[in-house]
Amino acid sequence: MLIDDDDVGPGFAYSIGLTRTCGQPELISFGLDPKLMHWMINEIASRYAHGAVLRTGERVAGLIEGHDCEVRTMSRARYREYLRLRPLVLCR
Repeated sequence: MLIDDDDVGPGFAYSIGLTRTCGQPELISFGLDPKLMHWMINEIASRYAHGAVLRTGERVAGLIEGHDCEVRTMSRARYREYLRLRPLVLCR
């Protein structure tokens, strides 16, 4: 799901269903090009489907050319603000 940036904050993208289909945390990404965020989430979902497991603090290569992403756990206090879903992993 893609949410455009607005007066309230930056755009973001998030996954729906990874917990159910892959047994892995949902994902959310903020402030990047929407197409890139969409691709990143789909790429991680594909990695999940092939057995990858991401852990908080882990660096993930191959999502943004020349940069690693870091997996972080989103604070429970922020869930309602963005999604109203289960705990998420933030890849930013």
